[in-house]
This record gives sequence, C-alpha cells and structure tokens, in this order.
Amino acid sequence: MSANWFAAHVVLWVKYTEHKQKTFPLWENVILIKARSEAEALAKAEAHGQRMACRGKPTFTWGSKPATWVFGGVRKVTACDDSAERPDDGTEITYTQMRVRSAAALKKLLEGEPVGVQYIEEYRECR
Repeated sequence: MSANWFAAHVVLWVKYTEHKQKTFPLWENVILIKARSEAEALAKAEAHGQRMACRGKPTFTWGSKPATWVFGGVRKVTACDDSAERPDDGTEITYTQMRVRSAAALKKLLEGEPVGVQYIEEYRECR
C-alpha cells in the first residue's frame, strides 16, 4: 500500500501558567501528513501536536500573562484531493463545513469580522 497525503487539523490552545483563565485562545494548525491510512495520519498528527506544545513551561506572554501552548487534539484528518499525488499549486488539502444563521452573519464571516458559526464535522471514524 502506497502512502497518500492527508491534511490534519491540529488544535493548540493558550494556557495561563499563573492566572485564572476565563477565555481560551486557540489555533487550528493545518499540517500535511504523508501516511498509508487515515489512522496512521491521525497518529502522526497527534505526535506532531505533542511536539508543538510547550509541556507546561511558560514560553511567552499572552496579554502580559505568562502562558504556554497546550496540545488540544486533532480535530479532523481529511484525505487531500488527489491524495496519491504530491500536493501542488491549486490542490485542495482540506475543507471545513460550517453554517451561519443569516446573510448578515455570512457577510461578517467573509469580511473577517467576528461571527458565530456552527461547525459540521463528519470525520470521527478514524478514532
């Protein structure tokens, strides 16, 4: 079985190391993984996410508060369009299905303004 390309959505969040936390800033990093199966891609993505985290040591400040990155998990793994081929210019590597409540909310989203969205995920079979 040959290896294919996958896109893994790795979630890291900011944890304050000395202050009480009311909000939880987070990043969803999309990384390319070459693997023989979705399960292997998930395992590789989890290992990569663990390496990206700071293991509890304060490494930066967030809003002047000492903080660290925490690995939250892999939200999803998707096979890339033409996953047997090396990704190239124009290759779809991932997608996210979501829903907003109105045309006004859609306009806000498209203009980069804050808006509530409903994520619709169907990628949990590899867990």
